Amino acid sequence: MNCAACNDFQKIDRGCNKDSPIPDKWQIGEIKFQRCPKKIVNYEVNIYFQAYRRFQQGFLPNSGGWIEQPAKFNDIIDILEAEFDAIEQESRSKNDK
Repeated sequence: MNCAACNDFQKIDRGCNKDSPIPDKWQIGEIKFQRCPKKIVNYEVNIYFQAYRRFQQGFLPNSGGWIEQPAKFNDIIDILEAEFDAIEQESRSKNDK
């Protein structure tokens, strides 16, 4: 999400500066929250999302193969892959109904 692209109404609706007036506006898996995800994700988490995007494009943070990557990076990739797969499966099951 690009914060600069949100108008004043969207900032209220999405919970940019305070909780959204819409109950359970955001949900990731079983976790529900009222604030824009961009506002509650800290710098370190954002770095991992960036690393994941680069990973999907075929880039690894360290030279060499998969085994040369830090264990923390490998763990993050596994967690994000599992979450994105679960979201995709949930979306498919909703569309099938």
